[in-house]
Amino acid sequence: MLYFFQVVAYTGISFWTVYKAESKSIGFDKMLEWLKQVLLIFIAIWFLFLTSSIFQSNAMVSDTLTAIGVLFLLILSNVTVFLMLGSPEVFYNNLSVRLKKEPNMGVINKENYDKLCDLVISEQLYKNADLKIGNLSEALNQSPRNVSALINNFYNGNFYDFINYYRIEEAKSLLKNDEGDMTILTILYESGFNNKSVFNAVFKKMVGETPSSFRKNHMAKLYG
Repeated sequence: MLYFFQVVAYTGISFWTVYKAESKSIGFDKMLEWLKQVLLIFIAIWFLFLTSSIFQSNAMVSDTLTAIGVLFLLILSNVTVFLMLGSPEVFYNNLSVRLKKEPNMGVINKENYDKLCDLVISEQLYKNADLKIGNLSEALNQSPRNVSALINNFYNGNFYDFINYYRIEEAKSLLKNDEGDMTILTILYESGFNNKSVFNAVFKKMVGETPSSFRKNHMAKLYG
């Protein structure tokens, strides 16, 4: 009985919270009205269960009240599902159909691509291991879709290919260091990578040999 009393109390508090909620929009008001109705029905249902537990000595009354409560729960759940399928805007007041946006072809030109490349180099954006296309978008003051189109059109690769090119160029420069005092691990981190296996795979794909082999061959040419 105490359990049902608590449920009724909590549901009542929830109803009061919803009742006091401030209006934000027409869609939000519709959702609030729906929640009020549902919570009122919940209060009625759990009150039936509470009453049923009180009249446990009278099996007929107790069973009848429990059956009515279960029936109302089933009706409420089915009505809720029906409303969700038929009127999703009741539940998601900001629900809207998003149309696929195309890049602005007016800004997809070599000039803006060169600006992007200059920003990546001058600000050493490629050294950020967590770099996302959104970061390039903010730096160039263009939408991510436009930045992606610039890369696809003028680099002939995707965002990761584009950034990895600069990372590998940085790695090659560090590997050519005459002193050779930087470890491969240090170099990959300095270049913007955060995983040795990924670094080795990308380096070999772009350069044609492993970082260790590249350094060895460079030293051989330099001092051989």
